[in-house]
Amino acid sequence: MISPSLRPDALGVSARLAQRSALPLTAAVLVKVAETMTLWSERRRTRKTLAGLPKHLLDDIGMSGDAAYTEARRPFWRS
Repeated sequence: MISPSLRPDALGVSARLAQRSALPLTAAVLVKVAETMTLWSERRRTRKTLAGLPKHLLDDIGMSGDAAYTEARRPFWRS
């Protein structure tokens, strides 16, 4: 799932950089690390927000309190 906080142009730059054959290995690794860190940060922020939602908002998104708690407790590195 693509994070709503990531701008489409940022994703396009990342894709263009990854496709360049002249991109040095170090740069390619750094791009991948940055992408991973961005994904992890988004998961952490989303799960923290989910943990703070009141019951009526959880009902609106079709999620039980137990399911929200379970999701919020997952480590950021797990999808």
